Amino acid sequence: MNAFGKDSLNYPGFNTYTKGSMGVDIPLYEGGSGRTLSRIQEKKSNALFWEKEAQKERDYIQSAFFYRGVESLNEFIRRTEDIKKIETRFRSNYQFANKSNPVGYSGYLALKGLDNRLSILITQTNTQSEQFKNNLAVLSGIHSEDLRLVNEDLQSFLNRYFPLAPTDESSLAKAMSSYVEGETFKSDLEASKFLPRIGFYSEANTYNGSRNTQTAYNAGVYLQMNLYNPKDIGVIEEAKLNAEAFQKKLEEVRRQEDLSIRNLRNQEITLNENYLLLKESLKLQEEQTSNMLRLFQTGVVSAIQFTESLNRTTDISKSLLDVELELIRVRTEKYLFQKKEYVDVAN
Repeated sequence: MNAFGKDSLNYPGFNTYTKGSMGVDIPLYEGGSGRTLSRIQEKKSNALFWEKEAQKERDYIQSAFFYRGVESLNEFIRRTEDIKKIETRFRSNYQFANKSNPVGYSGYLALKGLDNRLSILITQTNTQSEQFKNNLAVLSGIHSEDLRLVNEDLQSFLNRYFPLAPTDESSLAKAMSSYVEGETFKSDLEASKFLPRIGFYSEANTYNGSRNTQTAYNAGVYLQMNLYNPKDIGVIEEAKLNAEAFQKKLEEVRRQEDLSIRNLRNQEITLNENYLLLKESLKLQEEQTSNMLRLFQTGVVSAIQFTESLNRTTDISKSLLDVELELIRVRTEKYLFQKKEYVDVAN
Protein backbone atom coordinates (compact mmCIF):
# COMPACT_ATOMS: atom_id res chain seq x y z
CA MET A 1 0.00 0.00 0.00
CA ASN A 2 1.33 3.45 -1.00
CA ALA A 3 0.65 5.74 1.99
CA PHE A 4 1.57 8.87 -0.04
CA GLY A 5 -0.44 8.08 -3.16
CA LYS A 6 -3.07 10.58 -4.34
CA ASP A 7 -5.99 8.36 -3.39
CA SER A 8 -4.48 7.65 0.01
CA LEU A 9 -3.95 11.35 0.72
CA ASN A 10 -7.28 12.55 -0.66
CA TYR A 11 -9.41 9.69 0.60
CA PRO A 12 -7.70 8.18 3.63
CA GLY A 13 -9.26 4.93 4.86
CA PHE A 14 -11.33 4.38 1.70
CA ASN A 15 -8.84 2.56 -0.51
CA THR A 16 -8.59 -1.19 -0.87
CA TYR A 17 -5.95 -3.21 -2.65
CA THR A 18 -6.12 -6.91 -3.49
CA LYS A 19 -3.56 -9.40 -4.65
CA GLY A 20 -4.10 -12.77 -6.28
CA SER A 21 -1.39 -15.36 -6.84
CA MET A 22 -1.20 -18.70 -8.64
CA GLY A 23 1.86 -20.85 -8.97
CA VAL A 24 3.21 -24.30 -9.72
CA ASP A 25 6.06 -26.20 -8.11
CA ILE A 26 7.48 -29.10 -10.10
CA PRO A 27 10.08 -31.17 -8.20
CA LEU A 28 12.83 -32.38 -10.49
CA TYR A 29 14.80 -34.29 -7.87
CA GLU A 30 13.79 -35.04 -4.26
CA GLY A 31 16.46 -37.47 -3.22
CA GLY A 32 14.17 -40.40 -4.11
CA SER A 33 11.66 -39.55 -1.36
CA GLY A 34 8.64 -39.65 -3.67
CA ARG A 35 9.45 -43.08 -5.06
CA THR A 36 10.35 -44.40 -1.62
CA LEU A 37 7.10 -43.13 -0.11
CA SER A 38 5.19 -44.85 -2.93
CA ARG A 39 6.93 -48.14 -2.11
CA ILE A 40 6.09 -47.77 1.58
CA GLN A 41 2.42 -47.23 0.77
CA GLU A 42 2.48 -50.25 -1.55
CA LYS A 43 3.95 -52.47 1.16
CA LYS A 44 1.42 -51.17 3.66
CA SER A 45 -1.40 -52.04 1.25
CA ASN A 46 0.03 -55.54 0.80
CA ALA A 47 0.29 -55.98 4.58
CA LEU A 48 -3.32 -54.91 5.09
CA PHE A 49 -4.42 -57.34 2.38
CA TRP A 50 -2.65 -60.25 4.06
CA GLU A 51 -3.98 -59.25 7.47
CA LYS A 52 -7.50 -59.36 6.06
CA GLU A 53 -6.82 -62.77 4.50
CA ALA A 54 -5.42 -64.04 7.80
CA GLN A 55 -8.60 -63.03 9.63
CA LYS A 56 -10.79 -64.63 6.94
CA GLU A 57 -8.81 -67.88 7.18
CA ARG A 58 -9.03 -67.86 10.98
CA ASP A 59 -12.82 -67.39 10.81
CA TYR A 60 -13.05 -70.14 8.19
CA ILE A 61 -11.19 -72.78 10.19
CA GLN A 62 -13.04 -71.89 13.40
CA SER A 63 -16.38 -72.18 11.60
CA ALA A 64 -15.35 -75.54 10.16
CA PHE A 65 -14.23 -76.80 13.57
CA PHE A 66 -17.52 -75.86 15.24
CA TYR A 67 -19.61 -77.08 12.29
CA ARG A 68 -18.10 -80.57 12.08
CA GLY A 69 -17.58 -80.64 15.85
CA VAL A 70 -21.35 -80.40 16.38
CA GLU A 71 -21.82 -83.49 14.23
CA SER A 72 -19.17 -85.43 16.19
CA LEU A 73 -20.84 -84.42 19.47
CA ASN A 74 -24.26 -85.46 18.17
CA GLU A 75 -22.88 -88.82 17.06
CA PHE A 76 -21.44 -89.36 20.54
CA ILE A 77 -24.79 -88.46 22.10
CA ARG A 78 -26.55 -91.00 19.87
CA ARG A 79 -24.05 -93.71 20.80
CA THR A 80 -24.37 -92.90 24.50
CA GLU A 81 -28.17 -92.94 24.33
CA ASP A 82 -28.01 -96.37 22.68
CA ILE A 83 -25.85 -97.66 25.54
CA LYS A 84 -28.26 -96.10 28.03
CA LYS A 85 -31.21 -97.88 26.39
CA ILE A 86 -29.42 -101.22 26.71
CA GLU A 87 -28.58 -100.50 30.35
CA THR A 88 -32.14 -99.34 31.16
CA ARG A 89 -33.74 -102.44 29.61
CA PHE A 90 -31.28 -104.70 31.36
CA ARG A 91 -31.79 -103.02 34.75
CA SER A 92 -35.61 -103.06 34.44
CA ASN A 93 -35.47 -106.83 33.99
CA TYR A 94 -32.87 -107.35 36.68
CA GLN A 95 -34.20 -109.38 39.60
CA PHE A 96 -31.45 -108.92 42.18
CA ALA A 97 -32.03 -105.38 43.51
CA ASN A 98 -32.41 -106.77 47.04
CA LYS A 99 -29.68 -106.03 49.58
CA SER A 100 -30.07 -109.52 51.01
CA ASN A 101 -28.25 -110.81 47.94
CA PRO A 102 -24.85 -109.07 48.10
CA VAL A 103 -23.65 -110.32 44.70
CA GLY A 104 -26.87 -109.44 42.91
CA TYR A 105 -27.17 -106.13 44.71
CA SER A 106 -23.61 -105.23 43.71
CA GLY A 107 -24.62 -105.79 40.09
CA TYR A 108 -27.63 -103.51 40.58
CA LEU A 109 -25.45 -100.77 42.08
CA ALA A 110 -23.01 -101.06 39.18
CA LEU A 111 -25.85 -100.66 36.68
CA LYS A 112 -27.25 -97.68 38.58
CA GLY A 113 -23.81 -96.03 38.67
CA LEU A 114 -23.43 -96.57 34.93
CA ASP A 115 -26.85 -95.02 34.36
CA ASN A 116 -25.80 -91.91 36.28
CA ARG A 117 -22.55 -91.68 34.35
CA LEU A 118 -24.36 -91.91 31.01
CA SER A 119 -26.84 -89.22 32.05
CA ILE A 120 -23.99 -86.88 33.00
CA LEU A 121 -22.18 -87.49 29.72
CA ILE A 122 -25.32 -86.78 27.69
CA THR A 123 -26.00 -83.55 29.60
CA GLN A 124 -22.41 -82.35 29.31
CA THR A 125 -22.22 -83.16 25.62
CA ASN A 126 -25.54 -81.45 24.89
CA THR A 127 -24.22 -78.32 26.64
CA GLN A 128 -20.99 -78.45 24.63
CA SER A 129 -22.98 -78.92 21.42
CA GLU A 130 -25.04 -75.82 22.18
CA GLN A 131 -21.85 -73.85 22.82
CA PHE A 132 -20.47 -74.94 19.46
CA LYS A 133 -23.70 -73.89 17.75
CA ASN A 134 -23.66 -70.49 19.45
CA ASN A 135 -20.04 -69.92 18.41
CA LEU A 136 -20.88 -70.97 14.88
CA ALA A 137 -23.85 -68.61 14.85
CA VAL A 138 -21.61 -65.69 15.85
CA LEU A 139 -19.08 -66.50 13.10
CA SER A 140 -21.67 -67.14 10.37
CA GLY A 141 -24.26 -64.55 11.32
CA ILE A 142 -26.97 -67.25 11.25
CA HIS A 143 -29.09 -67.87 14.32
CA SER A 144 -28.25 -71.18 15.99
CA GLU A 145 -31.85 -72.38 15.57
CA ASP A 146 -31.62 -71.81 11.80
CA LEU A 147 -28.39 -73.78 11.32
CA ARG A 148 -28.79 -76.83 9.10
CA LEU A 149 -26.09 -79.46 9.54
CA VAL A 150 -25.41 -82.01 6.81
CA ASN A 151 -24.35 -85.47 7.95
CA GLU A 152 -21.01 -86.32 6.39
CA ASP A 153 -18.24 -88.75 7.24
CA LEU A 154 -15.35 -87.05 9.05
CA GLN A 155 -12.64 -87.98 6.54
CA SER A 156 -14.90 -87.02 3.64
CA PHE A 157 -15.54 -83.63 5.23
CA LEU A 158 -11.85 -82.94 5.83
CA ASN A 159 -10.80 -84.03 2.34
CA ARG A 160 -13.52 -81.91 0.76
CA TYR A 161 -12.92 -78.64 2.60
CA PHE A 162 -9.31 -79.03 3.73
CA PRO A 163 -7.50 -81.02 1.02
CA LEU A 164 -3.81 -81.67 1.49
CA ALA A 165 -1.59 -79.08 -0.23
CA PRO A 166 2.06 -77.96 -0.20
CA THR A 167 3.06 -75.96 2.85
CA ASP A 168 3.52 -72.21 2.74
CA GLU A 169 4.03 -69.43 5.28
CA SER A 170 0.83 -68.12 6.80
CA SER A 171 -0.95 -64.98 5.65
CA LEU A 172 -0.02 -63.40 8.97
CA ALA A 173 3.67 -63.99 8.25
CA LYS A 174 3.23 -62.53 4.77
CA ALA A 175 1.64 -59.44 6.30
CA MET A 176 4.55 -59.09 8.69
CA SER A 177 7.00 -59.56 5.81
CA SER A 178 5.39 -56.63 3.98
CA TYR A 179 5.64 -54.50 7.11
CA VAL A 180 9.35 -55.38 7.39
CA GLU A 181 9.96 -54.31 3.79
CA GLY A 182 8.09 -51.07 4.48
CA GLU A 183 10.23 -50.40 7.55
CA THR A 184 13.36 -50.99 5.45
CA PHE A 185 12.22 -48.35 2.97
CA LYS A 186 11.62 -45.90 5.83
CA SER A 187 15.37 -45.62 6.45
CA ASP A 188 15.78 -44.64 2.78
CA LEU A 189 13.00 -42.09 3.21
CA GLU A 190 14.72 -40.55 6.22
CA ALA A 191 18.04 -40.47 4.34
CA SER A 192 16.43 -38.55 1.48
CA LYS A 193 15.86 -35.61 3.85
CA PHE A 194 19.61 -34.90 3.76
CA LEU A 195 19.88 -34.99 -0.04
CA PRO A 196 19.44 -31.88 -2.23
CA ARG A 197 15.99 -31.03 -3.55
CA ILE A 198 15.88 -29.46 -7.01
CA GLY A 199 12.74 -28.16 -8.64
CA PHE A 200 11.18 -25.69 -11.04
CA TYR A 201 8.68 -23.08 -9.95
CA SER A 202 6.50 -20.50 -11.68
CA GLU A 203 4.18 -17.88 -10.19
CA ALA A 204 1.71 -15.33 -11.53
CA ASN A 205 0.52 -12.39 -9.40
CA THR A 206 -2.32 -9.96 -10.00
CA TYR A 207 -2.55 -6.64 -8.12
CA ASN A 208 -5.80 -4.71 -8.10
CA GLY A 209 -6.29 -1.20 -6.71
CA SER A 210 -8.77 1.64 -6.98
CA ARG A 211 -7.14 3.12 -10.10
CA ASN A 212 -5.52 0.23 -11.92
CA THR A 213 -4.76 -3.50 -12.19
CA GLN A 214 -1.28 -4.88 -12.72
CA THR A 215 0.15 -8.37 -13.26
CA ALA A 216 3.59 -9.83 -12.61
CA TYR A 217 5.24 -13.16 -13.40
CA ASN A 218 8.28 -14.95 -12.13
CA ALA A 219 9.81 -18.37 -12.68
CA GLY A 220 13.01 -20.15 -11.84
CA VAL A 221 14.86 -23.19 -10.56
CA TYR A 222 15.58 -23.74 -6.90
CA LEU A 223 17.93 -25.87 -4.82
CA GLN A 224 17.08 -26.80 -1.22
CA MET A 225 19.12 -28.74 1.31
CA ASN A 226 18.58 -29.74 4.93
CA LEU A 227 21.73 -28.33 6.47
CA TYR A 228 20.70 -28.68 10.11
CA ASN A 229 17.52 -29.67 11.91
CA PRO A 230 17.68 -30.99 15.50
CA LYS A 231 14.56 -33.11 14.92
CA ASP A 232 16.34 -35.10 12.20
CA ILE A 233 19.35 -36.09 14.28
CA GLY A 234 19.55 -39.89 14.51
CA VAL A 235 16.39 -40.55 12.46
CA ILE A 236 18.21 -42.72 9.91
CA GLU A 237 19.76 -44.91 12.58
CA GLU A 238 16.42 -45.16 14.40
CA ALA A 239 14.68 -46.26 11.18
CA LYS A 240 17.34 -48.92 10.57
CA LEU A 241 17.01 -50.24 14.13
CA ASN A 242 13.22 -50.43 13.77
CA ALA A 243 13.63 -52.37 10.52
CA GLU A 244 16.07 -54.79 12.19
CA ALA A 245 13.68 -55.29 15.11
CA PHE A 246 10.82 -56.11 12.73
CA GLN A 247 13.10 -58.49 10.81
CA LYS A 248 13.99 -60.35 14.03
CA LYS A 249 10.30 -60.70 14.89
CA LEU A 250 9.58 -62.02 11.40
CA GLU A 251 12.35 -64.60 11.69
CA GLU A 252 10.95 -65.73 15.04
CA VAL A 253 7.45 -66.02 13.57
CA ARG A 254 8.78 -68.12 10.70
CA ARG A 255 10.66 -70.41 13.10
CA GLN A 256 7.51 -70.87 15.16
CA GLU A 257 5.49 -71.62 12.03
CA ASP A 258 8.01 -74.22 10.84
CA LEU A 259 7.78 -75.87 14.25
CA SER A 260 3.97 -75.73 14.18
CA ILE A 261 3.88 -77.32 10.73
CA ARG A 262 6.08 -80.23 11.85
CA ASN A 263 4.07 -80.73 15.03
CA LEU A 264 0.73 -80.60 13.23
CA ARG A 265 1.93 -83.06 10.61
CA ASN A 266 3.07 -85.55 13.26
CA GLN A 267 -0.09 -85.07 15.30
CA GLU A 268 -2.28 -85.72 12.27
CA ILE A 269 -0.48 -88.98 11.48
CA THR A 270 -0.95 -90.21 15.05
CA LEU A 271 -4.56 -89.04 15.26
CA ASN A 272 -5.50 -90.71 11.97
CA GLU A 273 -4.05 -94.00 13.20
CA ASN A 274 -5.85 -93.69 16.54
CA TYR A 275 -9.09 -92.74 14.80
CA LEU A 276 -9.10 -95.88 12.65
CA LEU A 277 -8.17 -98.10 15.60
CA LEU A 278 -10.85 -96.62 17.85
CA LYS A 279 -13.53 -97.03 15.19
CA GLU A 280 -12.60 -100.68 14.85
CA SER A 281 -12.39 -101.10 18.63
CA LEU A 282 -15.84 -99.57 19.10
CA LYS A 283 -17.31 -101.92 16.54
CA LEU A 284 -15.69 -104.91 18.25
CA GLN A 285 -16.77 -103.71 21.69
CA GLU A 286 -20.38 -103.32 20.58
CA GLU A 287 -20.28 -106.89 19.31
CA GLN A 288 -18.73 -107.94 22.62
CA THR A 289 -21.59 -106.29 24.52
CA SER A 290 -24.13 -108.32 22.55
CA ASN A 291 -22.19 -111.49 23.35
CA MET A 292 -21.96 -110.56 27.04
CA LEU A 293 -25.73 -110.08 27.17
CA ARG A 294 -26.30 -113.60 25.80
CA LEU A 295 -23.74 -115.03 28.23
CA PHE A 296 -25.50 -113.31 31.16
CA GLN A 297 -28.80 -114.83 30.14
CA THR A 298 -27.19 -118.27 30.25
CA GLY A 299 -25.61 -117.48 33.64
CA VAL A 300 -22.01 -117.55 32.44
CA VAL A 301 -21.23 -113.91 33.36
CA SER A 302 -22.51 -111.68 36.16
CA ALA A 303 -24.27 -108.32 36.00
CA ILE A 304 -21.07 -106.63 37.15
CA GLN A 305 -19.17 -108.12 34.24
CA PHE A 306 -21.88 -107.04 31.80
CA THR A 307 -21.80 -103.51 33.28
CA GLU A 308 -18.03 -103.39 32.82
CA SER A 309 -18.55 -104.22 29.16
CA LEU A 310 -20.95 -101.28 28.80
CA ASN A 311 -18.49 -99.04 30.65
CA ARG A 312 -15.75 -100.13 28.28
CA THR A 313 -17.96 -99.29 25.29
CA THR A 314 -18.60 -95.86 26.77
CA ASP A 315 -14.87 -95.27 27.32
CA ILE A 316 -14.02 -96.14 23.72
CA SER A 317 -16.88 -93.99 22.43
CA LYS A 318 -15.65 -91.00 24.46
CA SER A 319 -12.07 -91.53 23.29
CA LEU A 320 -13.31 -91.60 19.71
CA LEU A 321 -15.07 -88.26 20.24
CA ASP A 322 -11.92 -86.69 21.70
CA VAL A 323 -9.80 -87.92 18.80
CA GLU A 324 -12.32 -86.66 16.24
CA LEU A 325 -12.38 -83.16 17.72
CA GLU A 326 -8.61 -83.05 17.95
CA LEU A 327 -8.25 -84.33 14.38
CA ILE A 328 -10.59 -81.59 13.13
CA ARG A 329 -8.58 -78.97 15.01
CA VAL A 330 -5.23 -80.18 13.68
CA ARG A 331 -6.40 -80.55 10.07
CA THR A 332 -8.03 -77.13 10.03
CA GLU A 333 -5.00 -75.46 11.61
CA LYS A 334 -2.78 -76.98 8.92
CA TYR A 335 -4.85 -75.02 6.43
CA LEU A 336 -3.24 -71.81 7.71
CA PHE A 337 0.16 -73.01 6.45
CA GLN A 338 -0.86 -74.31 3.02
CA LYS A 339 -0.70 -72.74 -0.43
CA LYS A 340 -3.98 -71.17 -1.52
CA GLU A 341 -5.39 -69.35 -4.48
CA TYR A 342 -5.79 -65.59 -3.98
CA VAL A 343 -7.00 -62.74 -6.10
CA ASP A 344 -4.40 -60.16 -7.12
CA VAL A 345 -3.39 -57.94 -4.21
CA ALA A 346 -3.84 -54.86 -6.40
CA ASN A 347 -7.50 -55.73 -6.77
